[in-house]
Amino acid sequence: MRSLFVLGIACVTAFAAPSVPAAQQPKRTAEAVVQYLDAALDTLRRVALRRDSVDWNALRDSVRARSVGAQTTDEAWPALQWALRKVDRHSFLQTPRPMPDERAAAKKPNEQTAQRSFVRPAVSGRLIENRFGYVLVPSIGSSRPSFVDSLQTLIREFDSAGACGWVVDLRKNPGGNMWPMLAGVGPLLGDSVLGSFVVSGQKDTPWRYVRGSAWAGSDTVPAWAAHGTQPPYEMKRRYAPVALLSGRETASSGEATMIAFLGRPNVRTFGDSTAGFASVNNGYRLSDSANMVVTIGFSKDRTGRQYGLRLTPDELVPAGTDPARDQPLESALAWLRRQESCVR
Repeated sequence: MRSLFVLGIACVTAFAAPSVPAAQQPKRTAEAVVQYLDAALDTLRRVALRRDSVDWNALRDSVRARSVGAQTTDEAWPALQWALRKVDRHSFLQTPRPMPDERAAAKKPNEQTAQRSFVRPAVSGRLIENRFGYVLVPSIGSSRPSFVDSLQTLIREFDSAGACGWVVDLRKNPGGNMWPMLAGVGPLLGDSVLGSFVVSGQKDTPWRYVRGSAWAGSDTVPAWAAHGTQPPYEMKRRYAPVALLSGRETASSGEATMIAFLGRPNVRTFGDSTAGFASVNNGYRLSDSANMVVTIGFSKDRTGRQYGLRLTPDELVPAGTDPARDQPLESALAWLRRQESCVR
């Protein structure tokens, strides 16, 4: 850059740059916005899992270029969101109100935005062949006790009806809040340490399910632990076989719920590989209440085995092209029929 600057000075009399009207000149980014972005990037550089593989000077320059002219911090959110995704695809920005580009899209709905909306399935289940309890675990963003109650009620009903084995379907679970998911299926998991968060330079943080509550940390139940409103259910058959169904939509907390089952006796997984977001995220609140959710580590199961981003099932079973058949479920049921507790 220095040589270019000198060259410009040398030729200034012969090649004077044309003047640009003030109205056409881009606005300077407000100093408060520059400081806001610098603070956010400093935090990201300190905590991100892949911080050593990032060219931070180049990233900072790109963020400033993408936010040029921003006068308020919300105008800089898209640039910060881009930076988070650039560092790790599981990192993202939660904002107290829609980002500017999202507000514009909401005013002019189009085919692309319509495709992003979908109806999330509800908790559901059924008893298959009068002996296999099938439970669909959907995503949930909050920690509603009613969600926990719904799952435990299904488990109670099927176990009381004599279920000898279980299918836990995570194929339509793109993530959210893992704790009500774990609390809901807790009777199948058993009172135990279910896994742990692994962050470099820190002591592992265990995941726990005990007597209806699920949380992370010490063995003392914290106030924020997920739980239902009903007395927790205890299984008649503590380690009845469980077949887990996973797929490309199984992501984030859906993958964490899958990991919570791995290492438990009598578990086998079926379907397709997961979405690849099985990492540990943590939130970092910014001065305007936006929240940077940053990938900072990985997860271990209850045996201490550490997992990467994508989980591969024990039996890869394609969904197939026949809409009348559910081949992963068929394979799971075939395995359950061979288990000692279910052999007729």
